[in-house]
Amino acid sequence: MKENYLIQQDNKLEPEHSSYESSKQLELFKEFLSNKTAIFGAAIMFITIITAIFAPVIAPYPYDYIDLPKMLTPPNNEHIFGTDDLGRDIFSRVVYGTRISLVVGFGVVALSLLIGLVLGVIAGYFGGRIDSIIMGITDIFGSLPVILLAIAIIAALGPNLINLIIAMALVSWSRYTRLIRAEFLSLREQEFIEATRVLGMSSFRTIFKHMLPNAMAPIIVLTTMEFPVAIISEASLSFLGLGAQPPTPSWGSIISGGRMYIVEAPWIIFFPGLLLAILVLAFNLFGDSLRDFLDPRLK
Repeated sequence: MKENYLIQQDNKLEPEHSSYESSKQLELFKEFLSNKTAIFGAAIMFITIITAIFAPVIAPYPYDYIDLPKMLTPPNNEHIFGTDDLGRDIFSRVVYGTRISLVVGFGVVALSLLIGLVLGVIAGYFGGRIDSIIMGITDIFGSLPVILLAIAIIAALGPNLINLIIAMALVSWSRYTRLIRAEFLSLREQEFIEATRVLGMSSFRTIFKHMLPNAMAPIIVLTTMEFPVAIISEASLSFLGLGAQPPTPSWGSIISGGRMYIVEAPWIIFFPGLLLAILVLAFNLFGDSLRDFLDPRLK
């Protein structure tokens, strides 16, 4: 009986005019679709994802196919991005490299968000001494140089793709923790959260049904902003030989391999560098548009 009563009272906290809310959300979605900057960024992101999924179909050659007689061939009809010092097709390697960038980006963002969500929720909802401890640890990690700490972690674990994701996530979670904690500190003082306590709802139900959904907008925006940071960090670490190991291609390792031929074969570093810049720009444009759309203070 008590559980049924709580469910009935809980339902009273939800919007009563669902049809009105649905129409309002549809109008907001149409408004967002009218933003050309957001559409451009989303289109580039979509093309990149499709390229990564269908890389074996799009790439004309295997990424590790060596053709020494055609080494350092400039762009032509057969090799539209040219070849590297081993005669490997740059276009094919760049296409396969999108997989590494997206896998690392999604992996780092997901793991960082998971760590930051757990710590931020605990610190923001319960507060007190546990909040002080978590934020003290967060401040320590946030003050350390990200790339140097990632290099140290990878050096201890060994250079491979899994360790790269783990290392980058371990140095990126602090931003999520601060944001989620701040949102929960603000939300727990709201009247509808006080009502859940009066009704006797559990902390778990209050957090995941009422507080977390109201904190999703800034979390989504931060995620879109952190994705290009993860991609650039992966390229930087792969450039240093700490990411995906040969012959697996990543944009950073392709650029690293072509730095010795920057004068006689500049196309080796030009094309992966250009695509890296375009993808990062697309995520930043989409993230900025999403932030402007979700933040009512900027309307």
